[in-house]
Amino acid sequence: TSLLQAADGRATALGQPAADWPGLWRVVYAPHMKTLGGLALTQFDVYYDISAVGEALELRSHVRFKAPFGAGWLSAAGPVSTLKGQLDVPGLGARPTTEVAFKDFWVDLGSSLPRPSPDASDSILQSIASPFFLKQLSVFPALLFDARLGVCVFRFPPLGVEIAAQRV
Repeated sequence: TSLLQAADGRATALGQPAADWPGLWRVVYAPHMKTLGGLALTQFDVYYDISAVGEALELRSHVRFKAPFGAGWLSAAGPVSTLKGQLDVPGLGARPTTEVAFKDFWVDLGSSLPRPSPDASDSILQSIASPFFLKQLSVFPALLFDARLGVCVFRFPPLGVEIAAQRV
């Protein structure tokens, strides 16, 4: 909250996406992931790798997990874009909104690093995961974006929680 209060109006702009968003971002605050991890006796470490392809952007999400049964990476990738319409955030008003359309899904068990993309062995996972990635789970209003500091805070509307990421 104090970070958002100190934002001084920067929360209302998302910068120039093709110039300001690319890079590796690490989630530094996600209370729902901490709760889920505690219930499942699992640690999660989330990274977003954003790359520009012309004016389009591709987001690869890599979630490192360590659990009693093993460790590895859960990954997804797809285009990310800003929406023309803004979502209303209770107490904060309309906010610039992004959408991630994950199309690819893959898992790397026992690997120290994730693969950059899926291969033919991931086709079954693709067919299982794709129907569960609903649009309602892929739209995120931004509460703060500061390219200079490399900080982004956004809301995950289905759970009403904030997620903060920092450029690595």
